[in-house]
Amino acid sequence: MSEDEGAEVGLLVRCSEIWYNVPETMGEATFGMATETVTLDHVLDLSEQLKPSDQLRLISVLSERLRQEIEPATGMIDMLSLAGVGADLWAQIDVTDYLELERASWDN
Repeated sequence: MSEDEGAEVGLLVRCSEIWYNVPETMGEATFGMATETVTLDHVLDLSEQLKPSDQLRLISVLSERLRQEIEPATGMIDMLSLAGVGADLWAQIDVTDYLELERASWDN
């Protein structure tokens, strides 16, 4: 099984010549016709068999998954959507008086 094939089905971990498909929940790993419960200790043992570069990649993949779960999804803010925000606050203020007060505060 190639590394590219593993990227499509999720996290694949190899122990000896058997590839384990480890679901995101870390509950069960499937290989062939059998199913085995996967524990954190088992995955850590398997991860020690990876090359250092693959260990770093594993950390990166897991970190990104956790970041997406923990951090709320925030998209880009369209600045035009903010037009008029706070207009009700300024409706009660005389602009000329406000500017005169503001400019007078610069002299102090």
